[in-house]
Amino acid sequence: LAQQPTETILSEWAALWWAEGVWQPCGVNGTNLLFSSFVHKGDIVFFELADGSLQMCHRPLAEGMAVLNTGGNVFTKATADGLTEYGTFETCVRPGLQDNSHVGNNGFPTRARIGDVEVYIDVTHGCYDRLIADPTCDKHDILYYPYFRVKDYHTGELLYYSQEPILDFDSVWREYTQFGAWVSALDHLDGVMFVGGQCETVRGKNGLDDEFTLFSGLGDTAVGRATFTLRQLLPEQVICDIQNRNAHRRHPAEKIAANACPLKQKVNGWDWRIENNPKERNLHIVRSLTVNGHLEEGVRVVNTAPGYFDADAMLFDGSSIKFVPAIGWIVVYQGVRWDEQHGNKTSTFSLGLLILDKDNPEKVLYRSAQPVGPIVCEQGWTLKTAGVTAAHIASLLANAERVIPGKVLFEIKRMHELSPKGMLYLSQMVTWQRKKSGLLANDKKELCQP
Repeated sequence: LAQQPTETILSEWAALWWAEGVWQPCGVNGTNLLFSSFVHKGDIVFFELADGSLQMCHRPLAEGMAVLNTGGNVFTKATADGLTEYGTFETCVRPGLQDNSHVGNNGFPTRARIGDVEVYIDVTHGCYDRLIADPTCDKHDILYYPYFRVKDYHTGELLYYSQEPILDFDSVWREYTQFGAWVSALDHLDGVMFVGGQCETVRGKNGLDDEFTLFSGLGDTAVGRATFTLRQLLPEQVICDIQNRNAHRRHPAEKIAANACPLKQKVNGWDWRIENNPKERNLHIVRSLTVNGHLEEGVRVVNTAPGYFDADAMLFDGSSIKFVPAIGWIVVYQGVRWDEQHGNKTSTFSLGLLILDKDNPEKVLYRSAQPVGPIVCEQGWTLKTAGVTAAHIASLLANAERVIPGKVLFEIKRMHELSPKGMLYLSQMVTWQRKKSGLLANDKKELCQP
């Protein structure tokens, strides 16, 4: 067919594509839309979990990537109030790092194994905008970077999200990524590496030391190929913690209190609360809304982080939150890490911080990668210590702004300063929340992308 005249190719292709019986009905509320809210980027990837259910990952511009479990359906369903569910964030922009502007999916996930643990891996993109980081900059100056993530094949949990890009604009690709014709023609772009996906180099070889291949668009001028192994991209402690994660979760420990703290004011018309999840030993950010007698809740999970000081538990006391108007909500929690050397089990306790965006509390703008309080070690695997006291927690909460990196604080304040001026991307998640609560009219015009 490819050797035929153009008119023949188009005609034959149309006959194949639109043949009767090729397509099955799919969509929401009689439409052919996979995702029936217009308030999203249209960037959707499905993860099929071990039980056959689907997790949809989509991209509300520009804050992060959101997930929604859709069961066996390759489309989302409307809730009882007639409006579509939106899911909740699992990956967000990170002020102070190289993905301070917006993030998104790149390609289909790939099955892999870390020891005997089955996972998905994917390479996503994060964008650095000098406008946010540099007070002297008066226009967008954006670099697209690739980032590496690991998700649990059975639960869909996000296990790892690299803090640094896995590729940089080095001399090998800079001719295309930064000086290619397309990038050079667009004033707001400084460089683009947009990975189109990754796969096993040899089918069936997907372990820690097996080779994977990724293909990256280089400034829309060329396509580059790179290879990697999981061991090259994952810190050794992350590998160890992922391999031990299930055994640690099965280990019996003291029961965690289901502490919960409601935020004192509604945000976008929703009620919000921060709470412990005793079963998974992590934190939940919960938004809830009642419309016409129908209750809808969204749970943004803040997972324990393999490789971090809070690898095995995050404990919230139910009260240690404060609101700083220029920043957002600051949450202090206790992180727990279990280790074992030569048969000797230890538990290490310390304190960590979360910063939740003031315009959308499920958007986590900052999370401590290292302990920010006293470090206490106990014998055995436990969730209780007398070493980290309520006084320690109160002191950290009172002085939290001194502990947060200055670059992080500056960029958070800068984002809030630029948003009212229309110099940053419209928040689609906030727009959707306000439509659900009735603060914005539910019409197509307002739902459109910026």
